[in-house]
Amino acid sequence: FSFVRRIGNDLIIRLNNGRGKIISDFIPGRNEDEIKVKHHFFYGYLKDINYIIIENIYYESWDYTLVNLQNGEEIEICSDDLIISPDKKNILGLTRFNKTFAGGGINIIDIAGGIPVMKFEKRFDTIDYYPVKGVWSSGSLIRVECKYEMNKTGFLFDALLKYENNNWTLEY
Repeated sequence: FSFVRRIGNDLIIRLNNGRGKIISDFIPGRNEDEIKVKHHFFYGYLKDINYIIIENIYYESWDYTLVNLQNGEEIEICSDDLIISPDKKNILGLTRFNKTFAGGGINIIDIAGGIPVMKFEKRFDTIDYYPVKGVWSSGSLIRVECKYEMNKTGFLFDALLKYENNNWTLEY
């Protein structure tokens, strides 16, 4: 993509407003703590909403940053799977951290105003629960298929996210 390029330790993003945004890697010096390592890579382009995804790699973890190509506003997320709402005002993020350090999770990010805002975040308390897939039924109702996995046996269950009274709630 012509709007992202790398020069040395910098990822340079050309925004629609003509400005540039620089996201710099951090590579510690010889006597510095390697835990501070941070690398950034272009991961994908969400054409429908004009956002790009930057993958951030750390010493023992990773996450992603969504960057609005119109104005450079950004938000860090841990989601593996991003699903845009039919009205293109929200993004559903699903995290499948099963059998690693943490349980899975569900995020909803409001992008309607051009500045991404986390509106809902749920982390499952155990590594045995994680979301598998999500489907927007409307701008205010999402069906999320989740999996519970214990001792190599498991089952799927549905969770519903509802937007009522200016608030997202999860039912399962």
